[in-house]
Amino acid sequence: MFKGAHRGDSFFKNNIFIGILVFALWYGIFESFANYAVLNDNVKHINFIMSLRNGEKIKTNNNLIYAGRTKNYWFLYNRKTHFVRALKNDNVSIIDFDEILK
Repeated sequence: MFKGAHRGDSFFKNNIFIGILVFALWYGIFESFANYAVLNDNVKHINFIMSLRNGEKIKTNNNLIYAGRTKNYWFLYNRKTHFVRALKNDNVSIIDFDEILK
């Protein structure tokens, strides 16, 4: 069933399917736990006021929290509705950072 290691070959190299399965499970569990911990634990979150190009202002609070950022997007998580709002960097004109929420 499993190929053994011969002459220095690793177990995962000989059993590539098992290596991919182990990596996929590890990644899925780790990513899910990390996302859950960031959004649901009582940790300190960044508080800021985001001014958009259309004149709208978004202020984070204990309900609407900063969930992350990529090169092109900002992500805000609403704890009550469990929705994530993605804002494109092109739509954001100014970010005013305030204090860290406790």
